[in-house]
Formats: sequence, C-alpha cells, structure tokens
Amino acid sequence: MALRRRLAAILIVILSLAAPALGGQAEESLVRGFIERLDKSPGWKASATRIGSTASLTIVEGLKIDREDGSANAEVANVTLDSLVLREGGGISLRGFTLTGSRLSGANWSFTGPAVTGKNLIVPGIADWSFEPKAPFTSLARFYTILATAEFSAIDMPSAAFAQSLALPDKAGTSKTTATYKDMHLGALAGGVLAGQSVARVEQNTAIAGTSVTSTMENIAVSGVSLAAVARVFDPAAYAGGKGDGQWIKALESGSYGRITVSEGGREHFSMGPITIGSIEVRQTPEPFALAFDQSVSIGEKPSPAEMSNFLEANASNLLGWMRLTSLNFRNLKGTSPEAGAFTLDDLGIADISSDGLKRLNISGFAATAPEFSANLKSFEIGDIIWPSLKAFRPFVGLEESKKAGSLDPQAAAEAAETFMTIFPKIGHIALSGLSAGVPGGEPLTLDSYEATLSGKYALLSEKTDSRIGNLTIPHGMLAATPESRELFDALGYKKLVLHAEGTGSYDEATGRYATGTKLGVDDAGALHIAYALAALTPARLTALLTPIFMAGSGEPNPALLMHAAGPIALESFTLRFEDASLTRRLLAYAAKLQDIDEPTLISNLAAITQLGISQMGQPEFTAAAIGAMTSFLKNPRSITFSVAPAKPVEIQELMALDPANPGAAITLLGISVKAND
Repeated sequence: MALRRRLAAILIVILSLAAPALGGQAEESLVRGFIERLDKSPGWKASATRIGSTASLTIVEGLKIDREDGSANAEVANVTLDSLVLREGGGISLRGFTLTGSRLSGANWSFTGPAVTGKNLIVPGIADWSFEPKAPFTSLARFYTILATAEFSAIDMPSAAFAQSLALPDKAGTSKTTATYKDMHLGALAGGVLAGQSVARVEQNTAIAGTSVTSTMENIAVSGVSLAAVARVFDPAAYAGGKGDGQWIKALESGSYGRITVSEGGREHFSMGPITIGSIEVRQTPEPFALAFDQSVSIGEKPSPAEMSNFLEANASNLLGWMRLTSLNFRNLKGTSPEAGAFTLDDLGIADISSDGLKRLNISGFAATAPEFSANLKSFEIGDIIWPSLKAFRPFVGLEESKKAGSLDPQAAAEAAETFMTIFPKIGHIALSGLSAGVPGGEPLTLDSYEATLSGKYALLSEKTDSRIGNLTIPHGMLAATPESRELFDALGYKKLVLHAEGTGSYDEATGRYATGTKLGVDDAGALHIAYALAALTPARLTALLTPIFMAGSGEPNPALLMHAAGPIALESFTLRFEDASLTRRLLAYAAKLQDIDEPTLISNLAAITQLGISQMGQPEFTAAAIGAMTSFLKNPRSITFSVAPAKPVEIQELMALDPANPGAAITLLGISVKAND
C-alpha cells in the first residue's frame, strides 16, 4: 500500500509540474515546456523522443527523467493524456491518462509497470510550494496537504515488478529482492478521502547467501483513507495558534488481508489470514511534531546520546499519541520450523489501542510443539490497560545520569521514589482458560482458569483486587522430578496435586490502609488462608521508604534510613489458618515411619520440642494455649489458626523499640493467639 501511494504521488507531481508559468499554451506546448524547464533545472535531465497530439489526446513517447547523480531515473515508453486542461492556480485536469512501459530505478533498485491508467484526474498547482532544506518535514507536510486536494475517479495497474540488491555488512555478500504485484487499484479520491485501495496479490522473494525466502500477500484492501486527516496532523499550518486541538478524526475506515504466507525452499513455514483492520483515528498533538523533526536536523546526522536524549525528552509528547487503532484481528496463524517445532493460533485480536491505553488483547486456540516442550491455551484476555505517562520516567533518567556522573543526587532519588508508583501500566482485568504445558507424550501441567480484576489509581496497590485460580493440576511426572520428591509424594500417596486459589485486596490512598486475603487449597490435602491489614501505607510513606533504596544505587540501602522511613507503617491484623483435608495425617504417618515410632509418640515429641522453644518467651498462659491447640490439632486434624489482633495498630517502630530481653512483650503487644479445630 505504501508503494502504491508513492507511485501515485510521483505521478501527480510529474503531472502538476507541467502547469506553472505555461498556462494558456496548447497541450503539446504544456508538455514540451515542462520537459525543457525540468531539463534546465539543477541536477535534472529530461527528454522525449516525440510529442504529438490527436483529437483530445496528447501523446508523449520515449519520456526520460533522470537525476544527474543517478539516485533516481524514470522512463515511460508512452504517455497518453486525454483532455489536458490548465486550471486556475496552476493545476491541471485530465479526463484520463495511460502510461505504458514505465520504469523507475535507482542505483540498486527498479520498479516496472507495463500499464497504468487513470480517469478524471485533477492535480492542484504547487507553484506556491517550495522545499526548505532547513525544515524538510514541514515542507513535506505542507506538500501532503496540497496532495490531499487532488482528485481522480480511479487509477489501475494490472501488474508490476520490483527488484532491489543490497550489499550486506561485513562482506557477507548481497541480498536480492524481487516482487511482483497483480491488479493494483485505487478507488476514487475526492474531498481528501480515497474510497479504497486493493491489490489481488503481492509475491516477494529475497535471496541471501544461497537461502531464498518467499512471502505472499493476497487480497489486500483498505477503504476510506483520509489524506486530509493525516495532513491535518502533520502540517503545522493546520494547528490553530500553533496548538493542537486533540480531536480524534478517522483516517482509515477499514482494511483487510486475505492471507499471508512465508516459505523457504518451496516449503511453507508461516501463514495467517484473514486479517481485518478496524478504523484508524488520528489527532493533532499538543504541538506540531513536524517542527520537532525539523529541530532534529540541527543536531546532525549522528547526534550524541546526550543530544538525542535531550531531544526525545523535550519532544516526547509531540512524537507520540497521534494515532489510535480501534481493532486489529489475525486469524489462522500457523508456523513450522524443523528445529523449533510448530505452532498454531486460531485468533489474535486487539481493540482500541493508542498511547493512552489498550482496551483489550485476546488470543484463542493456541498450540505449540517442540522436541522437548508442548503447550496449549484455549483463551487469554487482558484489557482496560492504561499506559504510564512518559513524564513519570524523567526522574529515573535524571537519577541514572547522576549515577553516571559518579554521585547520587538525593533530590533525583526523592523524585524517582515519588513517581515510582506511576511508572507501571494499570491493568483492569486478566482472564485465562485451558492452559496445558509439558513434555510431548507426557502428562501435562494444566490450569483450568485464572481471572483477576483490578481498579484504582495505582498498578501495584489497586483500590480493589479480586482474583481466582481454578484447578491448577501438577501431574505425577512433575512431582517425581527428582528421586527425593518421588519418594516423598509416593509415600504421601499423591499421584497429582490439584490446586485452586482466590484472593481479594483493597487500598485506601487517603489513610494508607491496605488489606488482603488469600485462600490456597489443594484437593485431598487442605486449604491455607492468609489475611493481613496494614495502616499508614500512604503514597508519602512509600516515597520515604523508596528514597533510601534509590539512594543506594546498586548497593544495600542504609538500614537506619530504611527503618526510619518504615517506622510509621503499622500492622492492624494478621491471620494464618490451615484447614486440613488429610495432609496432616499423611505427614504424621510418613514422619513416624521415618523415625520408626508410632504417631502418638511423634505428637508428644513435637509438643515437647515446641513447648521448649515457646516457653523461653516467658508467657506461660500463651505457651499452654499454643501447645494445647497444636496437640489438639495433631490428634484430630481439622483446623489450626494463628492470629495477630492487637488492641490498636502496631507501628514497626514500636516493635523495634521492644526490649530484646523480653521477647514475650511482642506477644502481648500484638495480641497473638493460636486456636485449633474451631
């Protein structure tokens, strides 16, 4: 499609250059004058073997237009112009045109088109346009604005061929590329909108060092291409007051590819299709980025890393964010490799992607096989993603520069810490189903489903989080990966493990309260519950906590600064609960067998060892309760719960201030308890 646009642009430029300063002369004189004027222009040569006319037709034979430096050459055996008319303002109009025997070429490339035809062409005059070497991008943008006012009913090229040779680096030889095009068509262009473009088939072959790769694209089509919308974004003259309005305007209605294939040595290695493209929208950036690119000219062809960094930092907001795609869908992807194996993917879709975020990315029907690995995935989706602002990364650039300078800037570290929570993309939801992975021929690890939803201002501390894992199955082959693990799981009687989990989380930015709870269950084993709540984990506290970490660079942070920053963070509660479903009985039987004792003796020994350790804390009531709960659980395993429930939130600095000689004080302060079978 890009090649067709370039050819159309070249054609329009050649025709439009005939108009200025020659208005009012006969058609032959118009063409002859254009060739003569171009031939006298610095760096150009132009000639024709014959110029004639009959009825409404103007005929040019043997047309040649060359750059004297050999960078570009154009030859057309025959040009037929129907009803050539000079328009007001220097433009021209044609009822139709035909080019036969066309060839465009350069030092190492060529493009040939046996025939090109067009109908009802109107080309605007460009007498008022000139190319400014110091502002090349602005010049081209303004030319594009002029080009967007051209009109035609249709342009067709039944066939074409392209060839290019490139010398490879390090004397590795030459790559040769050839391509053929079939049935290229441009629909009507009016009001700055091209109704449609299509190509029936493109076949390209690239030969490098004896290897030949062929790719084909079939049934390429796009509709509703708005040159005017793109010109509005690129041309600084379209920005009212030099500032962009940020309004989204449709630049493409839709597009599609029938099928794409890649083969080597006659064997197909990759294919996909159909491919569908939804509308593409563009918008003016805060400032015209053509001006930003013009500024890049001033820093030379080989800017230093510092110059390039400064340029990107100053113009990042103008270089990004000007386009969004409403949808993109790939179907029936297939790939094979003798060394790597094969993969298939039924569907890959993207919805509403831009520099602001991504509404949805989904895949379905994925399968991959390799000599030592295979995987399948029924579906995966991730969406409601918001990308971080580029401004959030600037403090980290400054921090890195201070590191390279040999000294860490405390202010740079503080600024990096302050923006740390904003550098991660925010994800709204994730969903996965039907995952399996393992060794071909073996029993795979499988995951039935995974779901998570997140909301709030930050990615790491979401205002609300809900997640669920459904049936993660670990097969016996993975449990028995080593002789030791095989012995353990066989002794416990597990031929596989089936896990499932669910969790929730919440965060209040104003108070800094963060609470989370997770339940992990294993079929025929038990379930583990973990829940805790923290207080005073505010953004300001996180900044204070991260600052000494960033100040440390690649070394260890200052412990005193770290503890001082973490001190006000408080623990509100903590719960660890295990609900047994046979695991405890299995472990007791296994341990008793290893020690060659019976289970009651094992339980007594465990209670005695535990009592010896806890009693040193000087809390006899807690020790008695804990040992009683443990013994009760081991004799009749149902549940055991370890809880931290202080009368009020306990700050880290309070814990650090406790007397090391009185470890039992922590039990009283934290309100620790142990219960069984409740």
